[in-house]
Amino acid sequence: MIFNVLNTCPEYPDRALWPDNGVPWKAWDSHVLSLCIPGFVLCFVFLALGIKFRHNKKVQNIILFLTGLFLITFELYKQISFNRIRGFNIGNGYAWTIFPWQICSIPMFIAIFMPLIKKDYLRNILIAYMGVYAMIGGFVALFINQEGLFSWHDIGIYIHTITWHLVLMMLGFFSIGILSIGKGKYTRNLKVVLITYGMILIFSVIAQLINFFVPYIYGVDDCRAYDTNMWYISMWYPTCVFILKDIQALSPGINGYGWGLAYFLYMIGLGLADIIVILIYFGIYRCFSKLKFILKVKRLNMNK
Repeated sequence: MIFNVLNTCPEYPDRALWPDNGVPWKAWDSHVLSLCIPGFVLCFVFLALGIKFRHNKKVQNIILFLTGLFLITFELYKQISFNRIRGFNIGNGYAWTIFPWQICSIPMFIAIFMPLIKKDYLRNILIAYMGVYAMIGGFVALFINQEGLFSWHDIGIYIHTITWHLVLMMLGFFSIGILSIGKGKYTRNLKVVLITYGMILIFSVIAQLINFFVPYIYGVDDCRAYDTNMWYISMWYPTCVFILKDIQALSPGINGYGWGLAYFLYMIGLGLADIIVILIYFGIYRCFSKLKFILKVKRLNMNK
């Protein structure tokens, strides 16, 4: 039987580092727009930087490292504040539910460690991953599930969450600029799909190992393990992902088939999202190439 996580562990919103006093942000309100408008502009700045420094690994490393460092600094705030909300302090416990191994967290590790990656093939794989899944993570959170980002009781975490997903999109644009993802023949783009999808499968296995062992070690009713739900799908706790939550509920619990079926469909969905994103990149490149060709033809006609 799946564990009921409702009302298991108390929360203390007044202990947040920057309490929202019971007034959470709303999707696309003035606070969000004040962050998103300049953030969207910076996305295109990062695209231009990726194109400009496509062959300059040193500058790429600096930009990626500083971006990763920025994300880690923001993440420390979230970790400290939310653990305070849960009643934890350094030394007396940790809320594993916010361990940074979500789809949206992985680009932080890639960016911060990129200067240590010397082999071109491995660098290109990791950059391609960010070009696809950092973009997907940022887009989905901001444009599809933004209303679900404001349940933290902390204004600082709201700022963190919006900024984080904007930076993911910036990393996505930067990666597109470096690798020209979408450019070339369909075989090149198919290779990008296969590589990035293979990586997401590997990272998902790590997520599910965390999901299994943390509640197994501490106990599913322990507040430290409460709702350990990397990638928002766990064999111990119900998922909040639409459609998948109904599938998991068909046969809930560690011994049921609901989680396995939901997880399988989740991975299929991520693979389809990968293909769609690459097709969008491919289509954009084709459109720009055609436009460039038309402009060249018109210029030739004018010079006759």
